Amino acid sequence: MPAGESTISRRDFLKIGFAGLVNLWAAPARGCLDLEGYVYGRVTANDVNVHQRPSLHTDIIRTLKKDTVISITSATVGEAEPIHNRIWYGLQDGGFVHSSVVQPVRNDINPVPASLDMTPELVEVSVPYTDARQGPGESYRVVYRCYFESVYWISGVESDHLGTAWFRIFDDKWLKYYYARAEHFHLLTPEDLNPVHTDIPPEAKRLEVHLRQQTVIAYEWDRPVFMTRVATGMKLRSGKYATPPGRFNINYKRPCRHMMAGDLASNGYDLPGVPWVSYFTKSGIAFHGTYWHNNFGYPQSHGCINLTPNDARRIYLWSLPSVLPGQEMVYGVAGTSVEVLP
Repeated sequence: MPAGESTISRRDFLKIGFAGLVNLWAAPARGCLDLEGYVYGRVTANDVNVHQRPSLHTDIIRTLKKDTVISITSATVGEAEPIHNRIWYGLQDGGFVHSSVVQPVRNDINPVPASLDMTPELVEVSVPYTDARQGPGESYRVVYRCYFESVYWISGVESDHLGTAWFRIFDDKWLKYYYARAEHFHLLTPEDLNPVHTDIPPEAKRLEVHLRQQTVIAYEWDRPVFMTRVATGMKLRSGKYATPPGRFNINYKRPCRHMMAGDLASNGYDLPGVPWVSYFTKSGIAFHGTYWHNNFGYPQSHGCINLTPNDARRIYLWSLPSVLPGQEMVYGVAGTSVEVLP
């Protein structure tokens, strides 16, 4: 460890609690009372109740359907339940909705490049959602819905008969191409994708996942530099999907992945554009961004470490092996150590 730097024990650091998160990286973690410019929310589940006050025990004043976009005016701490997440969002139309079922989003419309060269480019959805279709136009069938902060490779831009520009999106699961409105995507630049803290030796970086506390901590020279809540594996009707304790290394990374498994009618999933994926087990368990819930601090996954897209991106850019701008993936290189603790 460099001279002059102090250490803090794992036990002492955990005593700080979520209210005292240590984060020396550029952007603060989302999930506290600062909405960080996310003035809208997208409802992530069906039949979400809006309560009169920030409590599950108050009157329900209306019910929202999945993908309803709402205007958020405030974030507040509610009563004791649920204990792992007491954050509620106040709505412009009145009432409060629990944050676990609302993805904070923006609605940023982007300039469209006149053309793209043959090199694939990475893009990130910048609106609450946009539909991917079989062809470049509203008349084509919807194939998937692409959600805020999900990430995709594109390989071109085409215009429909109305002059509307559509990006040609590559689906890495089915090896097919779809089309979505180009103005709904932010084109990621090399600056967005450059690895960070590259001056730190590989052996000085490590990650700890605490299953009981549902947190991840990043260390440099045994000094915690980042901590946030996560959602790890859980028990479902179709089986147990616990995140395994043990020591691992990140050895496979890619900026996005279409993840699919199981029966959709029985806890299966079909999730295109999962962002900032850092695998650390042979069975495919990874850190990755999550747009289908906002329920961090509670087991919620099929084994992976769910994070907000921003937090997953921080780990992706900070950890090794590094994926350079333009690379589709890095595989088979032993990188940052990961310890999963009970």
